[in-house]
Amino acid sequence: MTRSLRWARALVVGLVAGAACSQADAQTLQACRARVSTMRAAFAAPEPGHDAARALPAWAQTLYEQLRQTHEPRARAALLDEGVGKTIDGCYGLADAFREAAAAPAGSRRAAMTKLVPTAIESCECRGVDVESLTLFLRLSPST
Repeated sequence: MTRSLRWARALVVGLVAGAACSQADAQTLQACRARVSTMRAAFAAPEPGHDAARALPAWAQTLYEQLRQTHEPRARAALLDEGVGKTIDGCYGLADAFREAAAAPAGSRRAAMTKLVPTAIESCECRGVDVESLTLFLRLSPST
């Protein structure tokens, strides 16, 4: 095989692989947007029932059960903080969203959070985010 033929073949293989990656990226982005859309709808719904935790990973189900049994505000806050921390590994834009929501005036923090957090998740294309567990833990957090 001549050098130019090998180069052309490598170019074709690269283009085909690039197209496959682009299609996979588009599918991943579409799946992320669907998950975030579900998150937005959950934020608008009444408090979550016990069924909300059934589809989550085992660690999140365990933490949810601990939250159900804990009534002391500081202990609940620590559990919620642990849960949220475990769900956002790798999406650094979420830290900014949480800071901005916390800086909102009292009484509007939950509204700020429900607007800013989904947007941040979409911007990192759901990478490193357990969207469903995060949704549950944020819905269980006190509204301030």
